[in-house]
Amino acid sequence: MNSISLKTLLFLCLIPVLSCTNNGSYKKGAEKETGNAPAPAKKVFDIDAPMNSARFGLGVDVPVKIKARAEGEGYDSLQLFVNGTYITSTRDKEFALQWNSKKAQLGRNYLRVLAWKGGKNNGSGNSSFILFSDIVPKILNFKLIKTYPHDTHAYTQGLYYENGILYESTGQYGESSLRKEVLNTGEVLQSVNLPKDIFGEGLAVYGNDLIQITWKSQVGFIYDKKTFQQINKVYYQDKEGWGITYNGKELIMSDGTEELSFYDTQYFTEQHAVQVYDNTGPVNYLNELEYIKGEVYANIYGQTRIAVIDPATGKVKAYLDLASLVPDGYQNDNDRVLNGIAWNPANGHLYVTGKYWPSLFEIAVY
Repeated sequence: MNSISLKTLLFLCLIPVLSCTNNGSYKKGAEKETGNAPAPAKKVFDIDAPMNSARFGLGVDVPVKIKARAEGEGYDSLQLFVNGTYITSTRDKEFALQWNSKKAQLGRNYLRVLAWKGGKNNGSGNSSFILFSDIVPKILNFKLIKTYPHDTHAYTQGLYYENGILYESTGQYGESSLRKEVLNTGEVLQSVNLPKDIFGEGLAVYGNDLIQITWKSQVGFIYDKKTFQQINKVYYQDKEGWGITYNGKELIMSDGTEELSFYDTQYFTEQHAVQVYDNTGPVNYLNELEYIKGEVYANIYGQTRIAVIDPATGKVKAYLDLASLVPDGYQNDNDRVLNGIAWNPANGHLYVTGKYWPSLFEIAVY
């Protein structure tokens, strides 16, 4: 990602993403409600609970309270939907329900209510609520195993390890590249420079291919892993590219928010998404990713912590703080933050580094 002076200003202006559900979007789920024309805007009832953006822990009973308005034509019945899925109907003018959220998604969920009179839709209302994770993340520790040289001109965006070789994606306009390096020495064996108007981001390996995504250009480059020849391009819309990894079936991408999106490898079409939350709220600025034994390890931009995420639910299972590895003089430098995670499956160790860091560290996590 770009330097803090530009990117932080951008993200201070972000509007929280409100559209993700288990079906990929609320709009798709809402299609289950009715095949009729959209409900009229008039209100014949009030939703007293949940209040918009009310917060609850996953698994609790969320209170739902609806009351008919005294004025107006009233209604014969109400239909209630959560995330587009029908939950119940009622004829009551004052209705209360405890909706169990055990099987719901983390993050923002949506309540929609439709009113009916004489067989016609005569009113609608919406509210939303936010579900936090129901687990407290563990705090992991690590042991430093070895220190390796790292190019101080490499603005590390993506990292992958295989048989003594590191594949690294670097960023910044005019500096972005894809590299193949010797772990022990840092020697660059192969490299490809991106166009000067392209800002390189995350990197993933799947099969014999490499994919390197970009920040604002909404394009990813596919390379032959052996030759570094570019063999294809993929495109993604309405989001930025930050980190990417491969779970053996799908590519998982971060976009700087609390969301992880899942793409098929053949057409690079988004299949679904999860929102990442811990027990206190959303975990934003998810950056470089590494898939390790069923979990996603994610750098958090601007922090020294790595989040360990359950990709099926978005729950943060653990945090690993690497503050002690930050080089002297880099602690308050937002252009030289921790970024880059690679995994060695042979011994279970991680290789971690940062943007423009002089060293790459091998660590054992416990």
